[in-house]
Amino acid sequence: MPAPIADLLNIIQSEIRLFRDFALTLEREARLLYEHTDDDRLAENTTIKTCQAEQLAELAKRRLNALTSMGYTPDHNGLDAAAKQHLALQPLHNELSRLAARAFELNTANGITLDTFIKHNRQTLNELQKLAGHGELYDEGGRSTSRTSRLRTPIRAG
Repeated sequence: MPAPIADLLNIIQSEIRLFRDFALTLEREARLLYEHTDDDRLAENTTIKTCQAEQLAELAKRRLNALTSMGYTPDHNGLDAAAKQHLALQPLHNELSRLAARAFELNTANGITLDTFIKHNRQTLNELQKLAGHGELYDEGGRSTSRTSRLRTPIRAG
């Protein structure tokens, strides 16, 4: 097997291993979010996820460079064309595509969950601020009043 194709195979095998780990990290993140776990465990998982994402980006760059050096376009179509010419690539290409799609689905779902938590927390904070006397409130005439104007009492002489 020529060296360029062997290099590409090695890169894709590394991507597959890392995508499997990445999916496990995303699944762990989903469980932590579902369990409303403490911030430390979620932060630790986020650090791992970020590191894995950076490693995946580096491997993708290496894969695209390998495709370019072999005369293919540095994209999904280039990998398709390489897999058609080098049959050993086909199952790896299929597995890589499947794992990348799975990671995308998991990450999207976790993002939606996080967005929901953020919106809920923002709404709760707004309500608490109103109860504490911060933020906009209205007087009996429907006019907005600030906290400082509500706290002032008129002073009468004599």
